[in-house]
Amino acid sequence: MKKFRPIALLLAAVLFCTAFGGCSAKKEPLAADTTLLTIDGNAVTVEEYRTYYLYLKAQYDKGDDAYWNDNADQKETLKASVLAQLQNKYAAWAILQENSVELTDADKECVDAQLESIKAYYGSEESYRQALADNHYTEESYRQAVEFAQLQSRYVYETQKEKILENYVRAKHVLVQFDSLADDEKADKAEKLEKAQQIAALAKEGSDFDALVKEYGEDPGMESNPEGYYFTTGEMVESFEKAAFALAENEISDPVETNYGYHIILRLPMDEQYLIDHLSDLLSDEYYTEFNEEISEKIAAQKVDYADAYQQIDVTTIQ
Repeated sequence: MKKFRPIALLLAAVLFCTAFGGCSAKKEPLAADTTLLTIDGNAVTVEEYRTYYLYLKAQYDKGDDAYWNDNADQKETLKASVLAQLQNKYAAWAILQENSVELTDADKECVDAQLESIKAYYGSEESYRQALADNHYTEESYRQAVEFAQLQSRYVYETQKEKILENYVRAKHVLVQFDSLADDEKADKAEKLEKAQQIAALAKEGSDFDALVKEYGEDPGMESNPEGYYFTTGEMVESFEKAAFALAENEISDPVETNYGYHIILRLPMDEQYLIDHLSDLLSDEYYTEFNEEISEKIAAQKVDYADAYQQIDVTTIQ
């Protein structure tokens, strides 16, 4: 089953892509407050519908409206794709409401950080607002979409928490690299092992591990992952992975050898908020199976009613 990702992933893709091409005005555009359909009593207006429609439309025509002259049959397929997105949205929303899922203060901070990151990408408040307007969003409606994605992440985490904590680990390490150009490989290994043992001793004696990483570590990835690596089986070199999982929380390993060098590993407690904030990047599809199944059940039971205006949907009426 294809994984249903939080809707903000689609929205971020919209904001980071180029603006859509304009449609030729062959028909009068539908007013933004026009109701097109209802899903379990939730009215879907043109204002909400157009974001999905124009994003998916661009996947077909790549911004060239001439595409539809020879592919008019794809218009109904496009409408069906938009309807599927909306049904997913309202099914997920119903599940969140039924389970009383709410944003925590930490979740709200994460949402703020995401919005600030996108604003920084555009370089100015004006450019950010223009990007929103170009894609038929207000700042408030876009915030709501990002909050919705955060709510879904929290729900998936809470329902899969036991499995996640059992199968994931968080660790930092000091890497003492082998010299790939060493004339005497055996002597280089012996030298690096001695150095790694000294660092491990310092760590176990209580030296600040982050300071040891900064002074001795030779893994550039640690700089971009200051909170440590979060990983599951099959994502790291086998000996590193086994050693990390074998440690108790806050325990430090003896030097662990890999092809890269010797690693002194510190296993850290899991930061649950970090997991929630980065869930879609960390988890594989299997962790979304239960949520997807719930969504499918909801969609199967949904009542969709179409307003007369739904029949007027076209590449020239949704702008």
